[in-house]
Amino acid sequence: MSGRVKILVLFLGLGVALPSWAGKIGDVGIFCDNTSWIDAAAARRIAESLVKEVTSARSVKIYNLDGIAQFAKENTGDGEVDVIMTFGYFPESIYPPGNAKPDGSIAELFLEDGNMFLNTADYIFYVSKGGGVNATGGLQNMMDIPGITMWGDNTAVTPTDDGKKFMPSLKPYPTWRPFHLNELQDPWEAETIFAVDQSGTKADPVVVKDKETGGRIAIAFQVGLDKVPEDLRTKCLIEFFNNWLSSIPEAAPVNPKDSLPITWGALKR
Repeated sequence: MSGRVKILVLFLGLGVALPSWAGKIGDVGIFCDNTSWIDAAAARRIAESLVKEVTSARSVKIYNLDGIAQFAKENTGDGEVDVIMTFGYFPESIYPPGNAKPDGSIAELFLEDGNMFLNTADYIFYVSKGGGVNATGGLQNMMDIPGITMWGDNTAVTPTDDGKKFMPSLKPYPTWRPFHLNELQDPWEAETIFAVDQSGTKADPVVVKDKETGGRIAIAFQVGLDKVPEDLRTKCLIEFFNNWLSSIPEAAPVNPKDSLPITWGALKR
């Protein structure tokens, strides 16, 4: 048995866990050419900050309509957790507008492969080419939950313990389109709630997860820039990626010394 294997066995035997902050997921694709409740210039600046500052993913890139579709296809079936981020606009290249393909879209296949959608600004999956043509059906089709909605203008939410831990810049604020936790249906569940209202039923930011497929839907500040300004939104999104996303069970362990993912196969030599 090699020295490296002995070290690994020793760590496992002692129950010593690798630090939760030292994990990387696959790839992040950001679409910001079209937006809702946030202007495209601000969305682009936020996206560029994420490209520069996010360290929890192998790659973070900005894509156009065709590019985000190619990204989704290439990252479906690769065995990694990948992320598509949007700014209140559901790209028509991955989900036909007006719910023209409620099942089997590129977006749904990506989600059901254990990947994640993250949205900020307007109602996730609602707006596409032609305006609010998907309406509530977008979310309902993507989750296969009839009746789930995100209404709730001026819903006051307060950071939870997880919110304070993973997103320390988060403050109490009014969200306009929170996740309705009481409308979730099996196999969907709330994985991490960062801020929630007094009733405990409306949350934003929050991550919900499909227990069967591993797919995740995350929202963070589904409200305009007048309620959560660009700088604060950017800071909290960076914290979401670097503090929370690096801690999920699927994140590949990273060697803190050189920030490279540990290749477990090499330990078998």
